[in-house]
Formats: sequence, C-alpha cells, structure tokens
Amino acid sequence: MFINIHKKDQGLVARLLAIATATIFCYFLGVEVHIFLHKFFGASEGTGMTLGVISCVGVFLVCAHYIGRYPKTVDYLIETETEMRKVNWPTKAEIMASTAVVIACVVILSLYIFANDLAVGFLLEKLRIF
Repeated sequence: MFINIHKKDQGLVARLLAIATATIFCYFLGVEVHIFLHKFFGASEGTGMTLGVISCVGVFLVCAHYIGRYPKTVDYLIETETEMRKVNWPTKAEIMASTAVVIACVVILSLYIFANDLAVGFLLEKLRIF
C-alpha cells in the first residue's frame, strides 16, 4: 500500500482534530509568509502567494506524516482519545449552577472593591492638608 497508516482503526477522532488544527495552522502560516514576503521583500502578489501556498502545503504534509504514520505521535493521540472518553463530563445543570456561583462571586467581589475604593478615596480627600 502506498500510504501505510499506523494503527489506522484507533484514535480516529483525535487524529481528525489534529489534522483540522494542523490545517488551520498551515493556512495562517501561508498567509503570514505571503504578507511577510510582500511587505518586507517587495515580492509581487503572485510570488508571495505561491511561496505562501508552497510553505503551507509543505508544513501540512509534515504534520500529516507525523499525525498518521509516526508511531509515537499516533500512540499519544490514541491514548489521549482513550483518556478523554473516561472523563466524567458535567451535566448542563451542573454547568449552569457553577456559572451562577462564579458570576455571583464576581459581582460581590466587585461591589466590595468598589466600596473600599470609595471609602479610601473619601478618607484621602478629607485628609488633604492643602
């Protein structure tokens, strides 16, 4: 077979997410290379775009090689996906309750700091000597 994928039946979700992340990274890398060449070296639009696309494709192919065929990376992604399936995710009610507690604490702390700021400002204004 032309492309030999290491443990191709395992870790599909983690690999797809890694490929999606690599794709986004490579896109922005290509755009930055294009802008850099055009801005600092005065390269024409076509040259900057071509080199940006070439660098984007090159980095993507290296990332895809490591994500699909490099055994250490593949094993890491498989183990990551296995561990993520073991996580006890909170329910919607737990998230809503936790969010309400955080918002209430932030409001109370903000009011406390605001009151202290007013009190210290008032005291400093009264203690002004001149």
